[in-house]
Amino acid sequence: MTLPAKLKVAALQLPPCTTDLARNEAAAFNAVRAAAAAGARLIALPELSMVPYFASAPGGQYSDWAEAADGPLAMRCAALAREAGIVLFVPAYERDPA
Repeated sequence: MTLPAKLKVAALQLPPCTTDLARNEAAAFNAVRAAAAAGARLIALPELSMVPYFASAPGGQYSDWAEAADGPLAMRCAALAREAGIVLFVPAYERDPA
């Protein structure tokens, strides 16, 4: 594999998330597609980019939002990366398998 002489990187900023997880994902995916169209080949989403920030909420209140590392969201992100020909960094709320 030959590496490009230059690698364009995009660190994305997104609007605040809502409890509508599908809407959050659509906004993130649209931003990823726009960055890829602008030439970025390594794209990083921000922390908790598809769920609202919940660190101050009582423990476990939003555990339903967590997914396995190889769950449906990861599969959709992998498909997006393949489609766009990019590497995608996705911080996610991961379910503890224990």
